[in-house]
Amino acid sequence: MNKQQITSVILLIGAIVYDFLPTDLVPDIPVIGWIDDFFVTSSALFNCIQQFTENGNELLTRVMKWLKWTCLLLGILIVLLSLLLAATIISIFR
Repeated sequence: MNKQQITSVILLIGAIVYDFLPTDLVPDIPVIGWIDDFFVTSSALFNCIQQFTENGNELLTRVMKWLKWTCLLLGILIVLLSLLLAATIISIFR
């Protein structure tokens, strides 16, 4: 295993640990709170698959790279929109 593969495995393990931590970016409210966990873990998984297929299947490597970045950007967007929605709801009921 090379350095990039080891780093991707460490990131995947960190993402799985993040799933079980009681403190998250978005609190673990059912469905809404699981969104950030899903996107963090899936991005780390796609990154790990990309690193391990780099020397083999080029098409799979490109697809994993595209999925990783799409998942990461979509996750950031959804988390930001969720936080904006929560802030709006709080400001309405004040």
